[in-house]
Amino acid sequence: MVALGEAQREGDAQRLGRGAHRLLSATQNIGAVRMSALCAELERHCRAGELAPAAALIAQLALEHERVNAALLAARIRY
Repeated sequence: MVALGEAQREGDAQRLGRGAHRLLSATQNIGAVRMSALCAELERHCRAGELAPAAALIAQLALEHERVNAALLAARIRY
C-alpha cells in the first residue's frame, strides 16, 4: 500500500500499475473480491495513463485493506 501511494505521488503510472497488478494477484489468492476489483480498476487506469482517479482508488484500497486485515486476524484467532 505504501508503494502504491509513493508511485501515485510521484506520477509514476508504470510503477503504480505494476504494484496494483501484484496486489491484485495477492488479493485474488485470498478471496478479497472487493480489493481485487479496486486493484484491477487502478491497473486499467494506469495502463491508459490516467492517473487522475489513482488517489481516490488508493484511498478506497486502504480502507478495504484494513477491513481485509481485520477479517483475516479474526479468522486466525478463531482457528
